[in-house]
Amino acid sequence: MDDWDRWVRELADRVRDVAESSMLQLEPLLSGEYRRPRHDQLQVGDYLYLVIEMPGTSKEKIDLRVDERSVEVYAEYAEPPDPGFKPISPHRFGKGYRKTIASSRRLDPSGVEARYENGVLYLKIPLAKMRGERVRIE
Repeated sequence: MDDWDRWVRELADRVRDVAESSMLQLEPLLSGEYRRPRHDQLQVGDYLYLVIEMPGTSKEKIDLRVDERSVEVYAEYAEPPDPGFKPISPHRFGKGYRKTIASSRRLDPSGVEARYENGVLYLKIPLAKMRGERVRIE
């Protein structure tokens, strides 16, 4: 059984590697001139935390907008240190990054904290307090 388990694990690893490689090649086609950066999000208490991967850009080139229902990020690539780097990822995939992330909860754009570090944009966004009036049920 050990040989069989090892064979299945190796096959699964090879399939995953081929699938990831294929998706990377399709990414620019799916995004037009801009890549859609990978992101992860988590709601903890009264905050929405977002981590958005955007290597190859700089803090000054990021345009971040937050409204009550979504987060939109746009960034152009930073100029590589040598023209020879242009055909190498991420620069070969268009102009930069663009993504809109919808939220199921209302956001409070006035209290957003953002930090860009080592190619990753970190956002801490407060959730808006519920509005409306309490209704008495008879």
